[in-house]
Amino acid sequence: IANRWLTAPLLVRRFSDDPATNALVRTTAAPTMIDAGVADNVLPVSAEATVNLRIRPGETVESAVAYVKQIIDDDRIRVEVIRSGAVSDPSPVTSTETFGFRVVEKTIRERFPTAIVAPSLVIGRTDSRHYEALQAPTYRFTPIQVQRADLSRFHGLDERISLENYRRLIRFYHQLIKNSCK
Repeated sequence: IANRWLTAPLLVRRFSDDPATNALVRTTAAPTMIDAGVADNVLPVSAEATVNLRIRPGETVESAVAYVKQIIDDDRIRVEVIRSGAVSDPSPVTSTETFGFRVVEKTIRERFPTAIVAPSLVIGRTDSRHYEALQAPTYRFTPIQVQRADLSRFHGLDERISLENYRRLIRFYHQLIKNSCK
C-alpha cells in the first residue's frame, strides 16, 4: 500500500469497525466454551472459559497470554494454554518477491481478470504450518468468491461452498500447475 504513513491509521480504523476484518489488524479473542453454575437461580462459585485467540503475525502465544493476563489484572484468575489442541505461534508472513508469488499472481490475473492482486492475511489457521520447517514460501490462497453471508458458515453450521466456487477452484489450480511449469 502506498503512503502507509498516511493510510495505515485509516485502514486500521476501518478494518477494526467490521467484525469480518477486525482480525486482520490485531489479535482477537473469542470465548468458545463457558462452564459455570449448576442452576439458573444460584450464583456459581467458580467458572471456566475457553477462549480462542487468533494471533496476529509478529506476536506469539506467549505475548498474547501475557496481554490477556495484563488486561484481566486479577491474580485469582488463572490463564493457561490448553495444549490438547493445535497451539503454535502464527506462521511467518511470506515474501511477495518470489517465483511462487509471481505464479500465483499471474494465475489470479488469468482466471480473475478484474481482481486486484494484493497480499493479505489469512485469518484462520491452515495446514501450511506443517511445511514451515521446509523454509519454502507458503501462500495461503483459496480462489473462491465469498459473500458476507458465507462467512458465518466457515467452521459453522452448514459449512460448504457453492458448486460454482468448486469449479473455480479446479480451474484455478489446473492453471496454477500449468503456470508453475513454465
